[in-house]
Amino acid sequence: MIGRDLRGPPIPVVIPDMPSAKDVLPWLEKIDQARWYTDGGPLAAEFERELIDLVLHRFPVENLYGAVVSTGTAALELGLAAMGAGADSRVMMPALTFPATATVVRRIGAREVLVDVDPDNWSLTPEIALAALQRTHVDLVVPVAAFGCPQDVDAWNAFSERTGVRVLIDDAAAFGSQAVERYTPVAFSMHATKPFGIGEGGSTSAELVDRVRRLSNFGFHGGVVQSSGSNSKLSEYHAAVGLAQFHRFADVQARRRRVYTWYWSRLERLCNAVALQEHDVDFVRSVLPVKSLTAGGAATLEQRMAEAKVETRCWYHPPWAFLQAWEDSHVLRWATLLVALGVGLELLQGLMGVRFMEYFDMLANGLGVLLGYAARRTPLGRAFRRLEQSIPGFSGTPT
Repeated sequence: MIGRDLRGPPIPVVIPDMPSAKDVLPWLEKIDQARWYTDGGPLAAEFERELIDLVLHRFPVENLYGAVVSTGTAALELGLAAMGAGADSRVMMPALTFPATATVVRRIGAREVLVDVDPDNWSLTPEIALAALQRTHVDLVVPVAAFGCPQDVDAWNAFSERTGVRVLIDDAAAFGSQAVERYTPVAFSMHATKPFGIGEGGSTSAELVDRVRRLSNFGFHGGVVQSSGSNSKLSEYHAAVGLAQFHRFADVQARRRRVYTWYWSRLERLCNAVALQEHDVDFVRSVLPVKSLTAGGAATLEQRMAEAKVETRCWYHPPWAFLQAWEDSHVLRWATLLVALGVGLELLQGLMGVRFMEYFDMLANGLGVLLGYAARRTPLGRAFRRLEQSIPGFSGTPT
C-alpha cells in the first residue's frame, strides 16, 4: 500500500486469475471439431481425469474417483443427496460459513443444525461435533474449509468410525490444498475466485461419484430416471477453461503466495489488533482473512484500508442465526416460546395461592412479544439490530 498512486481504482477484494482467450482457444477449437457442447462430452471427461491426476500428484490415494458438475453448490447438494440426506434429515454445519452450505441443506428438504466453530481456526472440528452429539441427534455433518483452510480428513474419518455419522466436507475454497481419500467425500468449487477457477464448476470425490453423476443428469440411469436429480452437468466450455487452467495452476498458486506474504508483512504491525486463522498445514489462499481482536477494530481496519484504496469485505456476518433468509423460522419459534412462557407463568401464579392469574397480564405478555416480532422489519427493529451489532461480541468477525 505504501507508495501506491491513490488516484487509481481500488484494489478489489478478490481478483480472478483465469486463462486468457489465447490459452483457451485450442480447446474451443476441439469443441468445434467434435460439435459436442455438454452432456458429458470428451473435454469434460478429459478435465475430470486431469483433475484427479492433479489431486493425486499431491495426495496419493488408491482408486480415487471424482465427478465434475456445474457449480460447487451443485457438488455439495448432489453429494448430500447421494449420501441419502433428504426430508427430515438433520445436518450439522457451522454457523460461520458461506450461504451455500445452509442453502443446499434447505433445498434437499433437510434441517440444518447450527454449531459453533473453533475460535482459532474458525472451523467446525470433530471435537466440536462430538460435543454437540452429546446434546442432539444428527444424520450428517458438513464441516467447512473456512476461507480455504483445509479440514483434517483423517480426523473426520475417525469421527465417522466412532459415531456412525457420515461426513461431507465443504471444501469450496480449498482445492489444491485439501487432502482427499476414499471414504470421507469432499465437494470443491471452481468458481472464478477460487484457487482453481474456471468460471463456474464443482467436483466431488470418493465413493459418491457414480450417484452424483446420475443425479447431475436428472437422475437417469440406464436410460430411465431412477431418482430425482437436477441438470447440473459441466459444459464443454467450462471444461475447456479448466483444461487451460491446468497448465498455469502452479504459477497461479505461486503468485497468490507472494501477494498473501506481502500483505501480511504489512499487517504484522497490527498483530495486537488482528489475528490470522490458525492452521497446521501450508496452503494457498484466494483471500487474506483477518479477525479483529478489539471492539470496533474491524470497522477501523476497513476504514484504513478504504483510505488506502484497498477493498475489504466483512465475511459471514452476521452468523446464520441472524440472517434474514433463516431468521423468520428461528424468530417465530422464539416468539411462540415467549408467548407460551408468559401464559404459563400466569397459570402457575394461579396455582400457587399467593398471587393471582390475570387474563389481562396474559394478553399483555403475548401482545408485547408479538409487537416486538412485528417491529423487527420496521426502522425501530433495524435500529435495534444496528445497536446489537455494535456490541463488542459482534466485532470478532473475519474481514
